[in-house]
Amino acid sequence: MARYFVKIFYAILIVSLFYSSPAAKSNFINIDSLKIEITNNGFKGSSLDDYIFYIVNNPIDTDAETIFLNKTDHQSNEHKLAKIFLLKKEDKFNQAYDLAEELLNSGFKNYSFYEELIFIAQADNKLERLKKRKEISSNKFLAGLIKFKEQNYSEAKKIFTELTEEDKSKENYYWRAYSERYLGNYRNALLNLNKILNTLKAEDPFYEKVLNASGSLYYLSGEYQKAEKFYREAFNKALENKNNIELVKANINLAIIDDEAGEIYEARKKLSRAQLIAEEINALDLIAIVHSELGVSYTYETRLTEAEEHYSESLNIYKSINESSRLSSLYNNLGKIYLSLFNYRLALNYFNSGLEYAGDNVRGQIMNLTQIADVYANMANYSEAFNYYQKAKALSGQIQELTLQFEIEMGLGMLDFNLGKFSESLKLFKNSKELISENKHPYLFAEAEHKIGIAYSYLDSLQLAESSFIESRKLFKKHRDIYSQLLVEYDLADLWLRTNQFKKAKNILKENREILDVYELDYLLSLNYLFNAKISIEEKKYIDAEIMLGKAIELGEKINKENIIIESIYALAKLQMLNDDKSRAEELFKSIRAKIESRSLSLIGNADVQISYFAGFDEIYNSIFNFYLEQDKPNKAFEVLDISRSRNTRQNITNLKLSASSSNMPLIKKYYELNWEVNSDLYLKAEKDSLEKDLNDIKKEILKNNPELQKYMSPIYSKTVVQIQNELDDSALVLSLESTDNVTHLFLIGKNKFKYFKQEISKEEIFKLLAQISPYYSENGITEEIIFNKDLFSFNVQKANELYNRLFKDIFELIGKNKNLIVSTSNELLNFPIESIASEYNEDSSPYSFRDTKFLVEDYNITYSPSVSIYLQLQKNKPSMAANNLLVGDPIVTENNFYINFRSSVLRNNKDINQIKLNPLEYSKEEIQSINSIVGNSINIISDEATKLNFKKYAPQSKLIHISSHSFLINELPFIVFSESNEDNGFLEIGEILQLKLDADLVVLSSCKSGLGVVDKREGILGMQKSFFDAGAKSVVVSLWDVSDKHTYLFMELFYKNLKTGLNKSYALKKAKQDFIKEYSPNPYYWAAFVLAGNTDELIFSETGLKLNAAHFILLLLVLSLIYIGKKSFTKAKKIV
Repeated sequence: MARYFVKIFYAILIVSLFYSSPAAKSNFINIDSLKIEITNNGFKGSSLDDYIFYIVNNPIDTDAETIFLNKTDHQSNEHKLAKIFLLKKEDKFNQAYDLAEELLNSGFKNYSFYEELIFIAQADNKLERLKKRKEISSNKFLAGLIKFKEQNYSEAKKIFTELTEEDKSKENYYWRAYSERYLGNYRNALLNLNKILNTLKAEDPFYEKVLNASGSLYYLSGEYQKAEKFYREAFNKALENKNNIELVKANINLAIIDDEAGEIYEARKKLSRAQLIAEEINALDLIAIVHSELGVSYTYETRLTEAEEHYSESLNIYKSINESSRLSSLYNNLGKIYLSLFNYRLALNYFNSGLEYAGDNVRGQIMNLTQIADVYANMANYSEAFNYYQKAKALSGQIQELTLQFEIEMGLGMLDFNLGKFSESLKLFKNSKELISENKHPYLFAEAEHKIGIAYSYLDSLQLAESSFIESRKLFKKHRDIYSQLLVEYDLADLWLRTNQFKKAKNILKENREILDVYELDYLLSLNYLFNAKISIEEKKYIDAEIMLGKAIELGEKINKENIIIESIYALAKLQMLNDDKSRAEELFKSIRAKIESRSLSLIGNADVQISYFAGFDEIYNSIFNFYLEQDKPNKAFEVLDISRSRNTRQNITNLKLSASSSNMPLIKKYYELNWEVNSDLYLKAEKDSLEKDLNDIKKEILKNNPELQKYMSPIYSKTVVQIQNELDDSALVLSLESTDNVTHLFLIGKNKFKYFKQEISKEEIFKLLAQISPYYSENGITEEIIFNKDLFSFNVQKANELYNRLFKDIFELIGKNKNLIVSTSNELLNFPIESIASEYNEDSSPYSFRDTKFLVEDYNITYSPSVSIYLQLQKNKPSMAANNLLVGDPIVTENNFYINFRSSVLRNNKDINQIKLNPLEYSKEEIQSINSIVGNSINIISDEATKLNFKKYAPQSKLIHISSHSFLINELPFIVFSESNEDNGFLEIGEILQLKLDADLVVLSSCKSGLGVVDKREGILGMQKSFFDAGAKSVVVSLWDVSDKHTYLFMELFYKNLKTGLNKSYALKKAKQDFIKEYSPNPYYWAAFVLAGNTDELIFSETGLKLNAAHFILLLLVLSLIYIGKKSFTKAKKIV
């Protein structure tokens, strides 16, 4: 009833506005007088514009107006145009278009006619027919409008720009401005509108139109006060001039400002007023806009059903008039509703439709790309999410709209957060908050504050987190955003649980649940069950906790929220341990692992994403590892440990196997895409069945010629100890280490052997011992930033022997001597060579005397591997078919380069770059020449030819790659130095290595600290070694510290001599170290830095030289004579020896 009275009130108001006496305002149209004038004189002067203005802006009796028009000259173009507007008013688009074509045939020229022609052509689905008319080629204005309607805004802008140079009409400038607007060039658009505004009279209906358009540009630019000023002036002028079209727009625009400020009820009043007027005058496009904005308004209160109804109504209207330009934002809004309801399938469909309809509209593209990224992030397909966020970010540079930049930064922040990169996410959340203000964007401001609190909580800054949560909760409550308020309350509850404030947590969850009983929100309800279960566990109410966790898992599966499912199962597994139900706990732990590891195929597109994803589950893997040790199942504990290490490297090696099998890379890519889609919950059963059929067809095509690849076409699961034993060579032993806060666990695996040791030495104690062995190491596990030589390296063999006794002695006594040892270690020992540990030390000697010391290198061939599984994969690789070796060295360094001293290869920040210079490598050229003389059949690129471009050219076809150069770290990221060229700066980065398709049996990086890099919890060192593995190398030799130029040359000479005799890589490296100790120096500084990782097989070198018969020999002599006569010397990039 109240709504009925409101409607009557607005109807009376509108009637009074439309039919006010001319005496009230001289610029109001007296329709009776106007009709008399038209009847007597026809459409003369301004009478046509006045009559059309009356039809457009008033609720009219179309039958009466038809009778009136029939009294005028039927053949006049003015009559026909008035009739077109009347037919449009009745939604008779077909008749209107036919009449418009008659006008077009007559050569009638009128801007209002052209604009109306485009509208009715589109509404009647005749735009393509219109485009084919000959008049379009000669009518630039019409051509520009067509391009605009097709959302080809670049072409439209080009046309209208040309027009404004020829004809400075307000219509040309207006459409030029709108083309700029949709291309994101708000400043240019405003400049064009200002040119119009300065020439218009206040009583001109176009005046209000430009005011509204200018306000919208200020709004999009984040200047809300200016926007509101223009909107209010437009409202007042439209009201004064009875311009109801612009009055509706002004009401909508002012309502949007109110919504942004949290004044949702005031906004809704304005929108209801706008809706009433728009319906009275039957302005279909405006009715659709009102419904769309009402949908937005209702979402602020989480009234999603009402929001969806308004969006759907808007969608139906736009479809009825084929208004595709508005569909982009409307589909985006509908997608957001279904994203909130966790219906990812529908959400993705809507966002993809929104992206399709965006055309050239940069804003529409960014909005939908960001939301597609959000869908993938919610579905834990973080690789795809990252790709879409990056696409949106790349476009954001074209548009100066703070809210869109905010959405992108927040999305990337949440992606980092979901991947466990909490410090990075905090920076992005803070950046987002700085883009906006509380007054202009209260909801966004509160959202940023909330996310900042979440990041703080995971960084254990709990007081800061609590402060942010309380502040954001207050803001959400103030602006009636109930859903967000509830979310913050759950985060507060979680924080209070972590700080043992159970009473506070319990109270807020109780308040929260009362609201949830009113709003059916499954995600929040699942959180309520999860947190209440945690409280019940603390209160030892285990039965209640189990029931609630079961409900949380059920709801998590219903809405496909992986984080809820995994956290609830994890809590349930720990609860079973408290109940002493170890069997059930083990089942649950297996279930968690399966869920985490099944995601590996969907994350292959981005290494950083996949690495961070698995690092985020570090606590869960540690819990499962410790669970099996407590159950006296060390074999199971080892399996969990090994699968948790270097998953990305293992996945990349697997990908290389698949890629090498087919020249059809799109087919391999499609295989991975379909694999993810089939395993997602995105599709209905019928669609999923179709996808599975497509996936099986692709698998059959790949396996048709390569059946052995079957094992690579499934998710990566852990190898059992028995499987590892079966795959190991008889002579190989695996030693895997994992240190914790209290002890270190050691696992020894051989063909018929499995032993587990637990040593009472913690991670912290190992770091301390390493720091005592050499000042190169520090107690926090970071290699010290020092410039050192053999003396400053100060290797303390007494402490190296202590490390042996405390950690390794028991297991090495069991192993025996002269064994092939594959070592996979946890992070604290990643940059320390095990072979330099002193197994025997004369206590009467100085700790720095090496002559009386026996190192492990004397008794073991030691190879390293990120995980045992990776080692076994690399061992299976077939030898390279390449014939040539690639030897690179002696890069040219000049004053123009970006250099550092060869004895210090760590820079923590870029400001150090210009402070240190590189010295030339005196022995690098000799090193290359010496190796070449040993291995032969080499492509040597040295000195000025040792460029990055030449390296990239020859590396993919090389069996052996040796690089003798400088390398260094900047912020833990490694670089290799090549000679500078016109094409590049000479610095080879990790990303460039990953793009190479290598088939090398061995890569040797004869340079400083080439084995270091960023250390990840689970992936290990993210440096050159991993990059070359990922690019296809089967084994890599790297250095762990700064190396002496001369002694490196001598060491490498020994290593290659051993390789040439047929020794396998591991034994060749061991013997080189033993020979170096005997011939040059026992100081580990010189010989221990270089370590081998990966495949240990011997290298098969091609024979040097060419076998020639007599005819070949004569021909060769002739060619050589001609070359000698023609030119005695020349330079070239490629030298083959």
